[in-house]
Amino acid sequence: MEIKCKRFLDNGKATFSILSWINDEFESFVLEDTFRTDKVKGKTRIPAGLYQLKFREVVTDMTRRYRLRYSWFKWHIELQSVPDYKAVYMHIGNYAKDTEGCLLLGFGCLPKENMIADSTAAFKSFYEKVSTILKSGEEIWIRIEDEQT
Repeated sequence: MEIKCKRFLDNGKATFSILSWINDEFESFVLEDTFRTDKVKGKTRIPAGLYQLKFREVVTDMTRRYRLRYSWFKWHIELQSVPDYKAVYMHIGNYAKDTEGCLLLGFGCLPKENMIADSTAAFKSFYEKVSTILKSGEEIWIRIEDEQT
């Protein structure tokens, strides 16, 4: 299965996208770091491309925090084989400073404030769907497309 993350705005501080399922059914907004020609650790969005999503079955401090806060959470969902990046997750957060190169999900999009809103609810909805797919043994991929210039 493939999902799509279509970037539509990069304002130099953050990148905003729409995440949708194969049938163009809206899932959430996505917030990432801004584009940079040269990568700056924790401040540069990942390259556009097609990435497989898998559970990262490693207990990190972040995993522990999520497990304490969210009864439905087990493992982080990680984008695989992102060039020059490690541990790229889809997770909860509202501002570009929360991303560290990851993709944040939210039901509200506020580009003027450089933020997304309702992140926990959006992430839970996405997490439950993706978890069901992964647990069934089916592969799931995310296609990230750059904004049109």
